[in-house]
Amino acid sequence: MTKTHVYLLVPEYAGVTGTIQAAFDLASSVDPNGPIQFHLKDYPERNPKEYMKKDDSWDGMREKRYTERFSRQVLLKEVDASVNYSLAYARENRKWLETPDQVLERMANAEDWFFETSKADRENSLVILLNPFGNYPNYFCGPSPERRNVAFIQTTHYATETLTARHIPVAYEMFASAMRFRAFNVPDYQDRFVHMRDKGCMNDFFSDIKNIRLKILSADICDDCYSYIRSQTVNPLFIEQIYKGFEAVRAQQNSFTRARRERIILDLTTSVRYLRFDSIGAQVSLAPKEMALYKFYLNHPEGVAYSSICDHRDELYSLYEEHYQQTHSDDAQLDQSERRVAINAVLDRWCMQDEDLTQTVSKINGKIKRAITDELAKPHQILGPRGGKRKIAALA
Repeated sequence: MTKTHVYLLVPEYAGVTGTIQAAFDLASSVDPNGPIQFHLKDYPERNPKEYMKKDDSWDGMREKRYTERFSRQVLLKEVDASVNYSLAYARENRKWLETPDQVLERMANAEDWFFETSKADRENSLVILLNPFGNYPNYFCGPSPERRNVAFIQTTHYATETLTARHIPVAYEMFASAMRFRAFNVPDYQDRFVHMRDKGCMNDFFSDIKNIRLKILSADICDDCYSYIRSQTVNPLFIEQIYKGFEAVRAQQNSFTRARRERIILDLTTSVRYLRFDSIGAQVSLAPKEMALYKFYLNHPEGVAYSSICDHRDELYSLYEEHYQQTHSDDAQLDQSERRVAINAVLDRWCMQDEDLTQTVSKINGKIKRAITDELAKPHQILGPRGGKRKIAALA
């Protein structure tokens, strides 16, 4: 069976954010051995901020009336137009704006770089530029009208803040982009298939960004688009994986599903680097000292006040050393004595109730909140009254 490979290019200056990681994990968990394979790939793009314009008033919430086509002819008219790892990161980066013409240029460069540096088969490979910056007039995603092997998704777009979790629309568009690549890859795609009025179809492009929820909840395509897909003789197994992907995304957004989750405490598992919430396809990446402190509180469901942290120094040292060794195993320069000094320096600060302790807890809680929403996060955060015991409520 021929595989369709979707390469998700992450600019190295931006890195893999929690939104990207969660979207990738969700997409790649759907039929992992199926005909669609997703790959995260670092992309050594030069940071384009040098030519961008920043607009501090831009929030990305403005409606876009899709009366103009995402094409070079229209883009050239817009060049001289007035360009107006966290939520703060997303909102800051999307204030840096480029014209659609510039987005197309970067997409073309990304495609050229990828195929020049890999042996991938063009016939079966789609490159998606995961773009952290905003654009005028506020496109969330789209295929190139000029090149068949490349598309983009703006990972900081306001659309990612309108749903249960920010990775949901990104994951949806990973599957939708694969389907457009395989079934709708024609130069006049926008004229023939893009819906300016919302139908609950994967080819809807919404004038009101909040309405993206409609097509995600429908997990469907309209009759006209379905008829065209049938005429393209797309592999049924490919369509089946798209269906499963859309259903997996829809289930995370469905209000009844959300309501059920808000009445239960999610199951949590831990690994060397991650807290995993498998029932909703989410994970939280923690640094070694963050993981050590979180596992410490997992070991103490009764709770421990900051003022008593030093009573458990040996346990904290053991946990920290375990994760320090495993996550820094490739660092040949750091011998055992140096590692001991580094760990003890952190524990000394914690024992003195230095702000590093409260900051570490805040970072852990913030990462969990961003990954699984406020409501679902609370039972799994390290919380407690000022001066009192801090604990993880899910353990009670």
